Amino acid sequence: EAFGLERYVESFKRESFKGSTKGFDENAMDLLIEGLREPITDLIFETATGTKKEMNLTEDYLICVRVMSDRQNTMIEGLNEENLKHIHLYNVSKDLAGNYYSWGGTVLKVTARGRSIKEARRRVYRTLKNIHIDDIQYRTDIGEDLEY
Repeated sequence: EAFGLERYVESFKRESFKGSTKGFDENAMDLLIEGLREPITDLIFETATGTKKEMNLTEDYLICVRVMSDRQNTMIEGLNEENLKHIHLYNVSKDLAGNYYSWGGTVLKVTARGRSIKEARRRVYRTLKNIHIDDIQYRTDIGEDLEY
């Protein structure tokens, strides 16, 4: 058993998560980071040294939305210190002035948590409304068919 990780692995296999994720991939890793109640660096270090016994995970529902763009070298507006806690940057660069730029493809992923799927959806899409990228594309139906 991997210090509580089996709970998350099993949740991805459950019928209720069909369509939400296809397995334990990078989307699941972004969700794991969102659900941790400890720094990811502690998890990695303690796992590597064999001292990790269990993970400190939230009981909240988690959601992840992938953001795509076909444009390259396009400024991303709306990123700030607060929402970057829930945004995982991929094909993005930052200049010396602190501006972020998209390089196309998967640009970023936004994660959120909530006491219900409805609350997690509200939070993730609220964050997405504040991000501006030319030709931004993302699904608006993530978790829509799940009611808990």
